[in-house]
Amino acid sequence: VSLMWEKPDHDGGSRIMGYLVEMQPKGSEKWGVATQSKTCDAVVSGLSSGQEYLFRVIAFNEKGKSDPRLLAVPVIAKDQSIAPDFRLLFNTYSVQAGETLKIEV
Repeated sequence: VSLMWEKPDHDGGSRIMGYLVEMQPKGSEKWGVATQSKTCDAVVSGLSSGQEYLFRVIAFNEKGKSDPRLLAVPVIAKDQSIAPDFRLLFNTYSVQAGETLKIEV
């Protein structure tokens, strides 16, 4: 899942060094760190398809960690569908009449 958020209004007097993204599977009481980012976006992988997750973000700097900020709504993980794409080495191929052209992808 790809997540984005806005940086906090206040940094506590010290530059923000990064963000912790935590996740909680639906039905669980436990939050766990899913990933860490230095920017206001992150990609979380390794999720179970069909499972619903909550996400929250914690900003941190040399002074400590912020309170967690819940991100929008729960997310249901789905398998990503990407259309196949390939590039041929040449734009044209010559084949004698009656012969077969075989391209392995």
